[in-house]
Amino acid sequence: MANVRTAERGDGAVHEVHRAAGLLEGGGVMGLLVCVACDRCQERSPIQRLRYYCINCGAYFPRVIHRRKWWMDPKNGIIKQEALTRTYAGLKWIRENRNYSRGYSAVKFKVIFGYWPPDYFELNASQPPTAGLIRFIARENAQWKALKRAEEKEKGADRAGASLRVYVTSPLMADSDWDVKL
Repeated sequence: MANVRTAERGDGAVHEVHRAAGLLEGGGVMGLLVCVACDRCQERSPIQRLRYYCINCGAYFPRVIHRRKWWMDPKNGIIKQEALTRTYAGLKWIRENRNYSRGYSAVKFKVIFGYWPPDYFELNASQPPTAGLIRFIARENAQWKALKRAEEKEKGADRAGASLRVYVTSPLMADSDWDVKL
């Protein structure tokens, strides 16, 4: 797709087909940022490794789509207050169904938005999470799992040296009694 040239009309404008496919005038592909909370799709010309956030609701960690499909159009998300309540209700639903501790939804809300949720959010009923929120939670769980596996691997290396037997001298047992396998 990098070799595709953009076709111009008589007035110099790029055809809508090329713009919808995400092709730039220079031949590069436009990226797309999809918000976790409000589902706002935002075009980004060069996708860089930055800490992006949603302009609409303020959520961090949007989904970054590097290779946009032709059917992915930029769209506006829902209003901020609705996005906040819907996200917290989805986190509350996950917490209830996976039997996580009570503070789980508040901590994940803080990770997503950068501040603690208001107390009245706890009074709202839980509802199934959106696809973007499920994808975010799955990514967070995968990172946590990798961190825990690395810690276990580190502990395993420490235990390998400590696996030597230490015999305690006891007046009731002889040295040969310690080698008995039951």
